[in-house]
Amino acid sequence: MQTLRYVGPYLVLMLGACSSVNAPLHPADETATALATERQAACAQLDVHPATTSIQLLNTEPAPVYGLPDDSPLKGWQHLTFFPFKLPTRFGLQQCASNGQRFLTVDAKSSASSLVYAMNKPVTNNSRLRWKWWVAEGNPKAQTRDRALEDSPVRVVLTFDGNRSNLSEADQAFLQRLEAFTRRPAPFATLMYSVAAGVEPMEIVTSQHTQTVRIKALQVRGEPQGEGQWWTFDRNIREDYIKAFGEAPGQLLNVAIMGDADNTQGSSRAYVADLQWVGD
Repeated sequence: MQTLRYVGPYLVLMLGACSSVNAPLHPADETATALATERQAACAQLDVHPATTSIQLLNTEPAPVYGLPDDSPLKGWQHLTFFPFKLPTRFGLQQCASNGQRFLTVDAKSSASSLVYAMNKPVTNNSRLRWKWWVAEGNPKAQTRDRALEDSPVRVVLTFDGNRSNLSEADQAFLQRLEAFTRRPAPFATLMYSVAAGVEPMEIVTSQHTQTVRIKALQVRGEPQGEGQWWTFDRNIREDYIKAFGEAPGQLLNVAIMGDADNTQGSSRAYVADLQWVGD
């Protein structure tokens, strides 16, 4: 986590230096050691090949000051919390000593929030989003179709503009209520790429919280298979939007990274790397 200023590995070294060879590790020390080993494995397997025509969304500079709940570890990204009564998810930036690569850490503990990057780009036939994620700790309590248990260790979220006059009265009323409650402009439509829990991979699910057709999630991988490894995604945004909403997308407003465990009151941990926007 960036909040630790990369202290994690150094903390493990300090603990090792202060402990005798035969002394048993304290549970907290074991956790720190396991986390350092896990992140070393993620670094070793992280193979990034930047595309010359892409926008490298996670290659911006680290934020000069980071550590408050509403801060972001990356310049150009905004940490968006949803409600005052919800704990924020912890985001950080991990630097790989072995290869210089970086990845974002997403630690959710009974929490929900997101990092948001403003795009404001048209979506064409060639518009693609590429990324890698590593689910280090899944949430066994999560169930995609159960409103009370709908959480995901990591999500990549896209928001779009559009003509609200084409929406149903119910959808327009929902967006108005959302704006009044959050005091922020609500997007016309939201498409999420989430970790599937209890549904088939590649299935499209309407949000269980809003009951609106304007928020849909594409379940890109099932749980718990594949934890502890990088999964690579390359999605045609226009095609996925049409598949989800039955019409062509408007302007892409934002790209966000989210992790949540607030509904289950559980915990999860994931990493995101090599997030690229490719296209016109």
